[in-house]
Amino acid sequence: MRHEELDGSGVYRHDRLDNLAAKFADDTGDVPIYAESVWDDVAINVSQVSLPAASAAEWVTWKTTLRALRFQNAGGEYAHISMQLPHSYKDGGQVKFHTHFCHAGTAATSSTVVWNLNYTFAGIYETWPVEVMATSVYTASSTTATDTHCISTGKAITGTDIGQSAVFIGRLSRSASDTYAGNVYLQSIDFHIEKDRPGSDDELPSGL
Repeated sequence: MRHEELDGSGVYRHDRLDNLAAKFADDTGDVPIYAESVWDDVAINVSQVSLPAASAAEWVTWKTTLRALRFQNAGGEYAHISMQLPHSYKDGGQVKFHTHFCHAGTAATSSTVVWNLNYTFAGIYETWPVEVMATSVYTASSTTATDTHCISTGKAITGTDIGQSAVFIGRLSRSASDTYAGNVYLQSIDFHIEKDRPGSDDELPSGL
């Protein structure tokens, strides 16, 4: 049975719904599975990070009355984060880490800002493995003005039996070996994930 749609011109159309149906694969559950996976963000707001008692990135005044988390060019400053994959995650799909930040001064062409993320990542009932490091780099393609919103390259994240509700524990730092000599302000930590469904059939993730 086909449902028709009344568009703004007053003409009945069903092609839009037909196109929508084509985006889903057959599934025996109540939740449809996308025929093609899509990308989405799992963002960690900087206000959610935990700072260590020593060697911490520092909250400083920014834009007169706002606050920003500053990482100096010397490196050796850290912020701790955690993240959980949603039920919409495609089991075995990609997870990529990157940052959103801005420079405290003008950045020259080809200068780099390098972010290191030490982490461990495990699915439910799995043992968190030994921590490893992922590196995400921003390279200025041209002269970059102060406070320009920049994004570093995506870096793949791996772990043990990564699936819905897998939990990530990490520590972010700026590398002392990057080539931008000034300070930077971290604005967001972001994970791009592959999704193939709007959620799960059951309250618990699939397979549990």
